Amino acid sequence: MIATYVSTNSFKIAGNKTGEFVVDRRVKADCDADGIIIASVISSSYNGTAGETTVVIDESGLTSNLIGVLYGVVSTGATGSMPIHTHDGSEGSGGSLTISGGETGASTFLELTDTPSSFDDGKYLRATTSGTEWATVSGADDVSGGASTFLDLTDTPTTYSGGRYVVSTSSGIEFVDLEKTKIFAGTEIPTVSFPYAANIGDYYIQSVSGTLYEKLDTGIEQLFSDTFDGATIDTDKWGTRTVPNASVTVSNELQLNNTTGNAHSGAHAYTKTNFTKTDIIELFCRWKPHGDHYATAPEPRIYFRHPTNYSPESYYGMPQSNYIFIGLGTDGDSTDRTLLSVNGEDSVAISITEGTWQDLIVRLNCNTLEFSVDLNDGAYTASTILAALTFNNLGSEIAIEFGTSDYEKNNTEAFDNVE
Repeated sequence: MIATYVSTNSFKIAGNKTGEFVVDRRVKADCDADGIIIASVISSSYNGTAGETTVVIDESGLTSNLIGVLYGVVSTGATGSMPIHTHDGSEGSGGSLTISGGETGASTFLELTDTPSSFDDGKYLRATTSGTEWATVSGADDVSGGASTFLDLTDTPTTYSGGRYVVSTSSGIEFVDLEKTKIFAGTEIPTVSFPYAANIGDYYIQSVSGTLYEKLDTGIEQLFSDTFDGATIDTDKWGTRTVPNASVTVSNELQLNNTTGNAHSGAHAYTKTNFTKTDIIELFCRWKPHGDHYATAPEPRIYFRHPTNYSPESYYGMPQSNYIFIGLGTDGDSTDRTLLSVNGEDSVAISITEGTWQDLIVRLNCNTLEFSVDLNDGAYTASTILAALTFNNLGSEIAIEFGTSDYEKNNTEAFDNVE
């Protein structure tokens, strides 16, 4: 068709030809003696007043000798013309596509060499060294059945119960109940199954025994804790009291030290926090006993005492009044701890290894006046009911004190994870 030169990359054609000169369509421009230019359409616009279409191309080789242009037919290659288009069946879209791999058209599966002749529900395509195959989720060689079976593990149970958890063992896996301990307002601590759908935020783990405790509606409040990290005692939490040749130190544990050089020695550390006598007061801690104790010196003790009115004596620095205590041994022990006692009123024979960590729970029930101790998660227990006068003499609040005493001995009684 006849074209008029406008610039080195544009020309004019009579009439509205924007439908033919669409973006990216290839154009062949004849510049007579100056040769042929092949380019792609950048844009086309129609001027209704002049009755002309202006076409801009992506080459700058047009000359004033331009006499005519052709737009390319739809074909591949460098000189073809194939603008971006859809295949939705509408006019100018390129027509509908038909995909055919088999005799019946696009409604069949693609004819791959290892495609089966028929298909079953619940099968999954699996790659093999020789191609692909359709198999069940179990991964078995046969392709019978479907994907509704459990994974075929050797230790998978034949039946499943709600609320159980997978635990790995040396011989495989087991489905077990996760246990927790639920604290009530009394002294009993029954064990019940952990509710598998519960929010883990409703529980906390006691750091000494690792037991999972449920928070009650009435509330459990942690009032004090110390893990004795580092090498310095936290003076905001602890006060200390010693007699000659004794010391209180910290080395990632609380250390009550006796040394030789004076007939009597005693080291004590007590909480600066005082605890109101109400409901149940529980102390959790780890305890590492020493194994070289003078036979007549008082045994190491944990005291629940009056915060101020307790009158420490001069030999060992022990409280003399307004206290109750847990005896961690007996004054007759020299190498092995043989006794666990509660306020000198109840006791239980024990057999433990000195120099190793033991777990202690000391409990004061301010409602029933029961004072008790639990060593190593129920391995040894002892308790007593306090006389009302003894309980009342403690005052409205108590401090907790750890103490050790000895006579011409070098040893260390250690405690950790106090809460």
